[in-house]
Amino acid sequence: MAISITLNDYLSNTHVDYDILKHKHTTNAFDTAYKSQISMANLAKAVVLQDADGEYLMAVLPSQNKLKLKWISRQLHRRFNLAPEQDLKSIFQDCDLGAIPAVGNAYKMKTICDEQLLESSCVYIEGGDHQALIKLKQDQFAQLMKDVPHHKISKPFIHEHRVA
Repeated sequence: MAISITLNDYLSNTHVDYDILKHKHTTNAFDTAYKSQISMANLAKAVVLQDADGEYLMAVLPSQNKLKLKWISRQLHRRFNLAPEQDLKSIFQDCDLGAIPAVGNAYKMKTICDEQLLESSCVYIEGGDHQALIKLKQDQFAQLMKDVPHHKISKPFIHEHRVA
């Protein structure tokens, strides 16, 4: 697999230009950014959430950031939790787990985007497997996110160093 069929069809139908960046197989965002020689601030990750009514929401944020569930819940006036992993397998059937493209609209899923990504000159998203990224110029990424809410939904992840 290189790019998921669903994502490919959606990008084609929305007339979004992109490049494919192939890389060695990776299992996490840090390794993907490192092996692809890109900044983690420009690598978007998709986090799928679910509310009490069972409705899904995709949060799109820089891979170096930590999602703030309270901030999203406050913005959208609903309480969200992480969606169960087994649900992701059925929703994203043409994707490997951990390589879900950060384009919820392609999968008919409501989406919210961290405003920080809209400031990047280019954004990389997973293509559906662990060996290909989609490179989008800022205007192309903005086009994909034009109909979704933009808020500050994450903050940089800072490792805490504890003294014993």
